[in-house]
Amino acid sequence: MYKIEKGIEVAPEGRGRKEGSLSGFLRGLKVGDSFLAPEEKRGNILTTGRKHGVKLVSRLQEDGENVRIWRVRK
Repeated sequence: MYKIEKGIEVAPEGRGRKEGSLSGFLRGLKVGDSFLAPEEKRGNILTTGRKHGVKLVSRLQEDGENVRIWRVRK
């Protein structure tokens, strides 16, 4: 059966995501800002940006393990 709990606040909309999440971080970038990320995270970052209307481009770095990602326009 289920356990009844009281005094728990309702989580915010958006599957409980907070502004500290990846989507909040990406929306906070200004055009021309960039950051480094592990190459294996590139797809997730670009997809999240596209989903939230943040235009990004990425380039693999010389180390082959990291990508630099730029916000290019709103």
